[in-house]
Amino acid sequence: MDDKDDDAVDDAEVSIGLLMEIAQAHQQLAEAALASLKEHTAGLDAVVREQIRRTLIEALRGVHIESERAVTSLRRVREAADLRIAVWSIGIAALSAVVAAVVGYGTAHVWRELARLGMHLHR
Repeated sequence: MDDKDDDAVDDAEVSIGLLMEIAQAHQQLAEAALASLKEHTAGLDAVVREQIRRTLIEALRGVHIESERAVTSLRRVREAADLRIAVWSIGIAALSAVVAAVVGYGTAHVWRELARLGMHLHR
């Protein structure tokens, strides 16, 4: 019976040895796959970063263009406002001059009358 037990132990040792080799081979394959996955991930990281950079640059160009348009529009508004302010200023000055002339004309006869009366009082 010892021979059978020895054969059984030898068969078990061989089976365990084969299982260990298979496990080690699978571990090496897993490590190789993991290393390949890390390389692939690093490559994807670079691609994603580049795409994000391109997208950001494109978006910033759009913002820059819109900013320039806004600046141009604001300058036009300022120019129009400056023109309106100038026209209103000239109009108000002219209206003030007309009012002063009308008041002066309207009160001129009063001053003449007062002057005439003043002359009659001194006589």
